[in-house]
Amino acid sequence: MYITRQTRFNLIYGATSLGAFVAGLVAFVRRLPRISRLYGSLLYFLNFRRKLRSLIFPCETLVFKHPGNALIMTNDGTRGDFLAKRYKTNPNKFFFVMNGVDKKPHAFSENARITQKNVLGIPKTACLLMTLCRLENWKRVDRSFKAIASLKLKRDDCMLLVVGDGFEYKNLVKLSFELGISDRVKFLGAVPHEKALFLINICDIFLSLYDYSNLGNPLIEAMIAGKCIVSIDDGSLKGIITNNVNGILLSPHEIENKLPQQLDELMENVSLREKMGAAARITAAKRFLTWDERITFEIEIIKKLCLCMPIRKEEILNRYGL
Repeated sequence: MYITRQTRFNLIYGATSLGAFVAGLVAFVRRLPRISRLYGSLLYFLNFRRKLRSLIFPCETLVFKHPGNALIMTNDGTRGDFLAKRYKTNPNKFFFVMNGVDKKPHAFSENARITQKNVLGIPKTACLLMTLCRLENWKRVDRSFKAIASLKLKRDDCMLLVVGDGFEYKNLVKLSFELGISDRVKFLGAVPHEKALFLINICDIFLSLYDYSNLGNPLIEAMIAGKCIVSIDDGSLKGIITNNVNGILLSPHEIENKLPQQLDELMENVSLREKMGAAARITAAKRFLTWDERITFEIEIIKKLCLCMPIRKEEILNRYGL
């Protein structure tokens, strides 16, 4: 509030539920236009009653109900569009968009792939599976481990790269020994973004088996790289992944039983997984914005509010093919 007394502002921009709530108070007192910015939500997945959700997460529910002049929310598969309807957010103020992605092809060759496999101690003929995420319990990397354990009885040509770090690291290392697959799993920890993109390019199958939502940046980048995606049919990938067309979607209730069998089929049928990967790349090129387009989209909304111009939502969405 002190800063707003000393400096003239045209707009208040509040990021995250708490930031957007505070921005709402400041904008109300100073009579300024406001943008609320949310990066996803877990409200949809909480099992307790709606009124209790509102009491435990008051800032987030208030932002949905009173978004200001615009609410820009990341479509990360956590059902923000459903929540906007639940809390009766003004649809003309609600912008629900996915993150951008780098669509430029990355320099890559078969020699580079073989060299990197040698560096990692992976046989060049091995089929390489990969997970890329923070190691948290709801990311369910353990599902990949159990599938590898089942496959080990049948195949000796599969390896799993686990990229990322987090609270579950020690538990996953322990699990790999308990399942007898410590020789089939490579923990690489957290790596720089460019390194992560390179690793995506050398893998054969990309796994995303989260409990809550699987529409994250790693999966988007794996699609851009033309990788065969195996994930869960939880609704978060609706319109992005079509089962048996540009990826594999398994039922949440059957994943434990069907995942090993599905991976076995993909490892056996190289042309099938390459076909799905190519289809995933085409979908990604059509559906996703580049980061420049994504940022320009948001800047356009900011400029209109700063200039006190009306926001014509459909016009803006059509301009960016959304």
